[in-house]
Amino acid sequence: MSVTLPGGVVLNVMGPTEHVSRYVTVKRQWYEADLLTAIQRRNIEGPYLDVGGHIGNHAVWFSTQCKATEVVSIEPWEPARRVLESNLKANAKVPWSVLPYVIGVESAKVIHEEHLRGPHRQPLWLTRAAKPEDNIEDILVCHSLDALVMEGRIPSNIALVKLDVDWWEGPVLQGAIDTFQTAKPIIALEVAEGDRVFNRLMQCPALKGYRRIGKYCSTPTYLLEHCNA
Repeated sequence: MSVTLPGGVVLNVMGPTEHVSRYVTVKRQWYEADLLTAIQRRNIEGPYLDVGGHIGNHAVWFSTQCKATEVVSIEPWEPARRVLESNLKANAKVPWSVLPYVIGVESAKVIHEEHLRGPHRQPLWLTRAAKPEDNIEDILVCHSLDALVMEGRIPSNIALVKLDVDWWEGPVLQGAIDTFQTAKPIIALEVAEGDRVFNRLMQCPALKGYRRIGKYCSTPTYLLEHCNA
Protein backbone atom coordinates (compact mmCIF):
# COMPACT_ATOMS: atom_id res chain seq x y z
CA MET A 1 0.00 0.00 0.00
CA SER A 2 1.35 3.43 -0.90
CA VAL A 3 0.37 7.10 -0.86
CA THR A 4 1.44 9.95 -3.15
CA LEU A 5 2.46 12.98 -1.08
CA PRO A 6 3.03 16.63 -2.10
CA GLY A 7 6.13 16.82 -4.25
CA GLY A 8 5.22 13.60 -6.03
CA VAL A 9 6.89 11.31 -3.49
CA VAL A 10 5.26 7.88 -3.27
CA LEU A 11 5.47 6.63 0.32
CA ASN A 12 4.85 3.00 1.25
CA VAL A 13 2.78 2.66 4.42
CA MET A 14 1.73 0.02 6.94
CA GLY A 15 -1.81 -0.94 8.01
CA PRO A 16 -4.59 1.38 9.23
CA THR A 17 -3.78 0.86 12.93
CA GLU A 18 -0.32 2.40 12.53
CA HIS A 19 -0.66 6.12 13.27
CA VAL A 20 1.79 7.64 10.77
CA SER A 21 0.45 5.46 7.97
CA ARG A 22 -3.13 6.33 8.88
CA TYR A 23 -2.35 10.06 8.93
CA VAL A 24 -0.62 10.23 5.54
CA THR A 25 -3.24 7.97 3.96
CA VAL A 26 -6.18 10.07 5.18
CA LYS A 27 -4.61 13.53 4.87
CA ARG A 28 -2.42 12.90 1.81
CA GLN A 29 0.12 15.14 3.54
CA TRP A 30 3.54 14.64 5.09
CA TYR A 31 3.37 13.70 8.76
CA GLU A 32 4.58 16.56 11.03
CA ALA A 33 4.84 18.86 8.02
CA ASP A 34 5.37 21.96 10.18
CA LEU A 35 8.58 20.51 11.62
CA LEU A 36 9.76 19.23 8.24
CA THR A 37 9.20 22.61 6.60
CA ALA A 38 11.03 24.42 9.42
CA ILE A 39 14.04 22.15 8.94
CA GLN A 40 13.96 22.59 5.17
CA ARG A 41 13.90 26.39 5.48
CA ARG A 42 17.06 26.38 7.59
CA ASN A 43 19.07 25.03 4.61
CA ILE A 44 21.10 22.66 6.81
CA GLU A 45 23.80 21.08 4.67
CA GLY A 46 25.57 17.86 5.64
CA PRO A 47 24.72 14.37 6.94
CA TYR A 48 21.34 13.92 8.64
CA LEU A 49 20.61 11.37 11.40
CA ASP A 50 17.05 10.14 12.02
CA VAL A 51 16.79 8.25 15.33
CA GLY A 52 13.41 6.54 15.43
CA GLY A 53 12.99 6.41 11.66
CA HIS A 54 9.72 4.45 11.71
CA ILE A 55 8.35 4.07 8.14
CA GLY A 56 10.59 6.79 6.72
CA ASN A 57 8.36 9.86 6.53
CA HIS A 58 11.10 12.11 7.93
CA ALA A 59 14.07 10.32 6.35
CA VAL A 60 12.51 10.52 2.88
CA TRP A 61 11.77 14.22 3.36
CA PHE A 62 15.35 14.85 4.46
CA SER A 63 16.71 12.95 1.45
CA THR A 64 14.46 14.60 -1.14
CA GLN A 65 13.50 18.06 0.15
CA CYS A 66 16.50 19.24 2.20
CA LYS A 67 20.23 19.80 1.73
CA ALA A 68 21.20 16.49 3.32
CA THR A 69 24.33 14.98 1.78
CA GLU A 70 23.61 11.60 3.42
CA VAL A 71 20.82 10.18 5.58
CA VAL A 72 21.31 7.58 8.33
CA SER A 73 18.08 6.27 9.87
CA ILE A 74 17.87 4.08 12.96
CA GLU A 75 14.79 1.91 13.59
CA PRO A 76 14.76 -1.23 15.79
CA TRP A 77 11.17 -2.32 15.03
CA GLU A 78 11.51 -4.71 12.11
CA PRO A 79 8.07 -4.26 10.42
CA ALA A 80 8.55 -0.49 10.29
CA ARG A 81 12.21 -0.86 9.29
CA ARG A 82 11.29 -2.92 6.22
CA VAL A 83 8.94 -0.16 5.05
CA LEU A 84 11.55 2.50 5.89
CA GLU A 85 14.15 0.74 3.75
CA SER A 86 11.73 0.37 0.84
CA ASN A 87 10.86 4.07 0.99
CA LEU A 88 14.47 5.21 1.00
CA LYS A 89 15.36 2.78 -1.77
CA ALA A 90 12.54 4.12 -3.94
CA ASN A 91 12.93 7.84 -3.22
CA ALA A 92 16.26 8.93 -1.72
CA LYS A 93 18.36 11.31 -3.79
CA VAL A 94 21.44 10.99 -1.56
CA PRO A 95 23.35 8.05 -0.04
CA TRP A 96 21.47 6.43 2.83
CA SER A 97 21.72 3.63 5.37
CA VAL A 98 19.40 2.05 7.94
CA LEU A 99 20.60 0.68 11.27
CA PRO A 100 18.47 -1.75 13.35
CA TYR A 101 19.65 -0.74 16.82
CA VAL A 102 18.08 0.37 20.07
CA ILE A 103 19.93 3.57 20.99
CA GLY A 104 20.86 4.50 24.55
CA VAL A 105 23.78 4.11 26.93
CA GLU A 106 26.43 1.85 25.38
CA SER A 107 26.02 -1.84 26.30
CA ALA A 108 22.98 -1.22 28.52
CA LYS A 109 20.56 -4.16 28.54
CA VAL A 110 17.01 -3.25 27.61
CA ILE A 111 13.64 -4.60 26.53
CA HIS A 112 11.94 -3.18 23.42
CA GLU A 113 8.29 -4.12 23.80
CA GLU A 114 4.99 -3.47 22.06
CA HIS A 115 2.13 -1.54 23.65
CA LEU A 116 -1.28 -0.97 22.05
CA ARG A 117 -2.92 2.39 22.66
CA GLY A 118 -5.88 4.47 21.58
CA PRO A 119 -9.18 3.50 19.93
CA HIS A 120 -7.34 2.16 16.89
CA ARG A 121 -5.13 -0.07 19.08
CA GLN A 122 -2.09 1.35 17.36
CA PRO A 123 1.22 -0.39 18.09
CA LEU A 124 3.77 1.62 20.05
CA TRP A 125 7.19 0.14 20.78
CA LEU A 126 8.75 1.38 24.01
CA THR A 127 12.19 0.78 25.46
CA ARG A 128 12.82 0.10 29.14
CA ALA A 129 15.69 -1.19 31.25
CA ALA A 130 15.83 -4.97 31.49
CA LYS A 131 14.82 -6.60 34.76
CA PRO A 132 16.18 -9.84 36.32
CA GLU A 133 12.87 -11.59 35.65
CA ASP A 134 12.86 -10.79 31.91
CA ASN A 135 13.31 -13.59 29.41
CA ILE A 136 16.97 -13.52 28.37
CA GLU A 137 15.95 -14.04 24.74
CA ASP A 138 14.03 -10.75 24.80
CA ILE A 139 16.92 -8.68 26.13
CA LEU A 140 18.69 -6.36 23.69
CA VAL A 141 21.97 -4.49 24.07
CA CYS A 142 21.95 -0.76 23.41
CA HIS A 143 24.30 1.07 21.11
CA SER A 144 25.21 4.67 21.91
CA LEU A 145 25.42 7.35 19.25
CA ASP A 146 28.95 8.14 20.43
CA ALA A 147 30.04 4.53 19.87
CA LEU A 148 28.41 4.38 16.43
CA VAL A 149 30.28 7.53 15.43
CA MET A 150 33.57 6.07 16.68
CA GLU A 151 32.88 2.88 14.70
CA GLY A 152 32.20 4.90 11.55
CA ARG A 153 28.57 3.84 11.22
CA ILE A 154 27.39 7.44 11.68
CA PRO A 155 29.30 10.40 10.18
CA SER A 156 31.19 12.42 12.77
CA ASN A 157 30.17 15.71 11.11
CA ILE A 158 26.44 15.13 11.52
CA ALA A 159 24.52 18.34 10.71
CA LEU A 160 21.01 17.47 11.90
CA VAL A 161 19.64 14.90 14.34
CA LYS A 162 15.96 14.04 14.76
CA LEU A 163 15.17 12.13 17.97
CA ASP A 164 11.79 10.39 18.27
CA VAL A 165 12.37 7.67 20.86
CA ASP A 166 9.14 7.59 22.90
CA TRP A 167 10.11 8.44 26.50
CA TRP A 168 13.68 7.12 26.06
CA GLU A 169 15.27 10.53 25.47
CA GLY A 170 17.43 10.55 28.63
CA PRO A 171 19.48 7.42 27.86
CA VAL A 172 19.87 8.45 24.21
CA LEU A 173 21.23 11.85 25.24
CA GLN A 174 23.48 10.25 27.84
CA GLY A 175 25.12 8.24 25.08
CA ALA A 176 25.52 11.20 22.71
CA ILE A 177 27.54 13.71 24.74
CA ASP A 178 30.71 13.64 22.63
CA THR A 179 28.84 13.65 19.31
CA PHE A 180 26.57 16.56 20.15
CA GLN A 181 29.25 18.65 21.83
CA THR A 182 31.73 18.10 18.98
CA ALA A 183 29.57 18.21 15.85
CA LYS A 184 26.97 20.60 17.35
CA PRO A 185 24.17 19.50 15.03
CA ILE A 186 20.74 21.08 14.87
CA ILE A 187 18.53 18.78 16.98
CA ALA A 188 14.81 18.05 16.60
CA LEU A 189 13.86 16.50 19.95
CA GLU A 190 10.39 15.01 20.45
CA VAL A 191 9.25 15.08 24.09
CA ALA A 192 5.73 13.71 24.49
CA GLU A 193 5.33 15.10 28.03
CA GLY A 194 6.00 18.66 26.87
CA ASP A 195 7.78 21.58 28.50
CA ARG A 196 8.20 20.14 32.01
CA VAL A 197 10.24 17.15 30.85
CA PHE A 198 11.89 19.13 28.05
CA ASN A 199 13.25 21.64 30.57
CA ARG A 200 14.69 18.78 32.60
CA LEU A 201 16.30 17.21 29.53
CA MET A 202 17.95 20.53 28.69
CA GLN A 203 20.12 20.00 31.78
CA CYS A 204 21.72 16.91 30.18
CA PRO A 205 25.44 17.35 29.38
CA ALA A 206 24.77 16.46 25.74
CA LEU A 207 22.65 19.62 25.40
CA LYS A 208 25.07 22.00 27.12
CA GLY A 209 25.22 25.21 25.08
CA TYR A 210 22.00 24.46 23.17
CA ARG A 211 19.01 26.75 22.99
CA ARG A 212 15.46 26.25 21.83
CA ILE A 213 14.62 27.92 18.51
CA GLY A 214 11.19 26.44 17.83
CA LYS A 215 8.42 24.09 18.96
CA TYR A 216 6.36 22.06 16.51
CA CYS A 217 3.91 19.17 16.04
CA SER A 218 0.97 17.88 18.08
CA THR A 219 3.45 15.71 19.99
CA PRO A 220 5.80 18.49 21.14
CA THR A 221 9.03 18.51 19.15
CA TYR A 222 11.66 21.10 19.98
CA LEU A 223 14.19 22.45 17.49
CA LEU A 224 17.53 23.23 19.13
CA GLU A 225 20.74 24.85 17.97
CA HIS A 226 24.09 25.19 19.69
CA CYS A 227 25.03 28.74 20.61
CA ASN A 228 28.57 28.26 19.26
CA ALA A 229 27.72 26.40 16.05
